[in-house]
Amino acid sequence: MKKLLFITIFIISFIKFSVSIDCNVNEESNMERKIKHKLFCNGYDSTIRPVQDHKTTTSVKVKMMIKSYDYSDHHSTLTINTWMVNRWKDEFLKWDPRDYGKIKSFDISSSMIWKPDFSLYNADISYGIGSCHETSCLIENDGNVSCIEPCSFVGHCRSDYTQWPFDRQNCSMIFGPWMNSQNEVDFIEDDAVISKVGAQEHTQWKLISAKVVKRVVALSSKDKKYSAKFPNLSYSFVIERHSGMIFKILKVSAITFILLNMTTLFIKNRLNERLSLLIINMLLHFQMIHRMSWMTPHNGEQTPKVLIFFRNSLVITTVLVIETLIVYSLHACEVQPADKMKNMINHLKRNQLISLIMQNKSNEHGDGMALVEEEEEVVKATSNNEIWNFLASFIDKLIAIIIFIIYVVMSFTHVPLGYILASSIIKQVD
Repeated sequence: MKKLLFITIFIISFIKFSVSIDCNVNEESNMERKIKHKLFCNGYDSTIRPVQDHKTTTSVKVKMMIKSYDYSDHHSTLTINTWMVNRWKDEFLKWDPRDYGKIKSFDISSSMIWKPDFSLYNADISYGIGSCHETSCLIENDGNVSCIEPCSFVGHCRSDYTQWPFDRQNCSMIFGPWMNSQNEVDFIEDDAVISKVGAQEHTQWKLISAKVVKRVVALSSKDKKYSAKFPNLSYSFVIERHSGMIFKILKVSAITFILLNMTTLFIKNRLNERLSLLIINMLLHFQMIHRMSWMTPHNGEQTPKVLIFFRNSLVITTVLVIETLIVYSLHACEVQPADKMKNMINHLKRNQLISLIMQNKSNEHGDGMALVEEEEEVVKATSNNEIWNFLASFIDKLIAIIIFIIYVVMSFTHVPLGYILASSIIKQVD
């Protein structure tokens, strides 16, 4: 029965009652015209709250049905196109069906009856406080009125782009009467969960959740002479960005930068090739960061983590350039090391873990570095050049391990895995 009533309201809501009631004509043969003549030609005023006693509260049941939505990164606004289902009782619109051919309901233009003042408090004022189109409403013989109005609301959001391009935006829209207090008009949520049935899917944004909570705000004047409570309905929308193209671009770029940096650490004895790869990688980082400056939203208080990832990767590349120059300088060094340096190197060589990391390749020499022949002056069976070569190789290996760990940590902290898990769950549900 409820479904049939809803379908009936839905159909007639988009049929405009464009013909006004002529109170000078009372056609006895048409029962519906007689009802309308009785109700609207005897002093009905659509600007007056429909109660016999002004102390009686008009309760309005509100249900939102989302049809489409859009989010603006530039303005941080959420646009919601909805069907607002409102139900209330009009004490001036009652009749006895037995006197009018057993007619229990009829439809009439929403502009001819009293309607609750339902405004968006946190609206983007450049778009107004919300706009609803005139439709037809269903009037029942007991005074119950049901209206389904297509409305459009634009509200401000507090943007958070920390997880961009995997970000979620939590936007709230607060509705309530502009002038009427709770004693006059009280809004009641018809359903705690906002209906998304029939909503048009967005190509970039996924509506994760939509809920409504009723709150009551008490206001009073400074001298406490006037105080009143105002009801409001707070609608909360959680939307999640789904952009496959951006995700693939960032994923491929990040993997490329990591592989280039890690590859350079395994290039031995070739200074020019190693520096060339690092410089190319630095230029690619600059190009990527420049491109992201056009892709990422410029508003918001937080810096996107993915942008921090590429910034840190650029810093790592710069460190590798400096480290490369230092390592190759050590390979070419033949200065007599201090005794403490020799003892430290001998201690490192005797360490099994260090030996495993070095893979017994401490005797590598830099061909192409114009190294002179080693002198046979040995301290504890270690030549000057061997000491510097071992130190250079040790630094190279240590830097490689540290950078690998840093990249692993950054991959987990700057690429939210929750987005991937949530997306897979949503696909399974859909």
